[in-house]
Amino acid sequence: MRMIVVVATLCALAGCGFYHWHKDGADDGAFRRDSADCQQQASGKWEACMTGKGWIYSSGW
Repeated sequence: MRMIVVVATLCALAGCGFYHWHKDGADDGAFRRDSADCQQQASGKWEACMTGKGWIYSSGW
């Protein structure tokens, strides 16, 4: 029984690693540029800045 709980927990945690930022039509370079811009301008509100630029944080499913 303990092994089932451990395996179930590991499987659940493994799914958490699939979240990422995405934006239709954008590539890695666009993400890096927007991210750097938000780091400089947002002063602690990076996520809100990225969302404002059209980026979405999701599992992509």
